[in-house]
Amino acid sequence: MSTCLIFDANSLYSRSYFASYGEYASQAKTRRTDDPELPEHLYDEFGRKGIGYSLKVVLSLLREDSGRLVKTPDSMLFCWDTQAKKDKQRTTKPPKFYVYQQAMREVVDKMFGAANGESTDEADDAVATAAYRAEFKGDDVIVVSGDKDLHQLVGGRVSYFSLKDKRLLDSKYVCEKWGVKRPIHTALKLAIIGDSVDNIKGVVGFGPKKAEKLFLAIEEGMDFGMAYSAIKDQLTETQKQEFDESLDIVLLKGDIEGIPDPTPIKLADMDYVTSLGYDMIMGDYAQVYAQVNGLEFEDVLG
Repeated sequence: MSTCLIFDANSLYSRSYFASYGEYASQAKTRRTDDPELPEHLYDEFGRKGIGYSLKVVLSLLREDSGRLVKTPDSMLFCWDTQAKKDKQRTTKPPKFYVYQQAMREVVDKMFGAANGESTDEADDAVATAAYRAEFKGDDVIVVSGDKDLHQLVGGRVSYFSLKDKRLLDSKYVCEKWGVKRPIHTALKLAIIGDSVDNIKGVVGFGPKKAEKLFLAIEEGMDFGMAYSAIKDQLTETQKQEFDESLDIVLLKGDIEGIPDPTPIKLADMDYVTSLGYDMIMGDYAQVYAQVNGLEFEDVLG
């Protein structure tokens, strides 16, 4: 039995990139990430810091003395999406955002020997596919993300480390947050109330408060199918259609083809880290890079 870290890499990189931009914006007193008047070198800085901050997060989770994780991971996987769908629905990303995102894929491969998995739809689905497969094999899984959609994975051998809360979230927390009986029911709640960030329309007229009444019909022992029926039976025909359309977006797909298994963690030579220039951004974490978790110090480039 092993413990694997499965990263929602889109979430990790995006949060890190915009954290870097936020540092600049707070000083420049601007909120725009696509300002045409910004010098090009600033977008390079945002990208490089985005990667550096992402690496700090990864290393902080690998450090045995950090206390962030219950179990020591010995394998990892970074899951991405192609963004093809999202860019038709969301605001265009800043210049060079994807250039450095691609660079980060190569960096985690070289620094940790970590595999990259990609979905043409959502990174969430790649994460779900890898998590379900690892749990089926008997492995413990720690999903790392800032995306609330992935709360539905929590339970059994799967736990969730929140990039937003900077801690592990258990089933009790997820259920209390969403007002549901089981974490998998969060998909039903999101399909009802919607989520503008992920372009989930939800059911017209339902907000969190009104949705609470629907979920009173769900009993403790109900599985997903039973809970789905209990909710749908209370809706009109039009509402049922809106519910199903939103649920199709929210519910994770665990059967994405081509998603690799998590790979054993192998640390690259510190010289490689220095050559990238990220050691300055990573700060103190670069100093303990070779000693992280007592893992074998090995040059994966050779």
